[in-house]
Amino acid sequence: MKVKFLEAREVLDGEGMVIQKFRAGQVVELSNASARHWINRGFAFDVQAAAQAAREAEKTEPTEEKVETVEEKADVTDGTVNPTSPKRGRGRPRSA
Repeated sequence: MKVKFLEAREVLDGEGMVIQKFRAGQVVELSNASARHWINRGFAFDVQAAAQAAREAEKTEPTEEKVETVEEKADVTDGTVNPTSPKRGRGRPRSA
């Protein structure tokens, strides 16, 4: 699996000697287990998965939400709400 390192890391042997170095930004092919080790710790990411996510993001255009406003108009003659307003169900005036 190809991974890209986000920061420099070193692999040490049992005696504390550096046996492998990775630079920030370096892309390397690792075994799945080794790649998962670095990805799970947040030091690298899966190059193929990131490329796939980027392709999917390009396909999806942001959608705009349409917001409709409805104004209630009071009937100046008797103070009831306009019968065409959707906020009052069928628009029937309330009985006094």
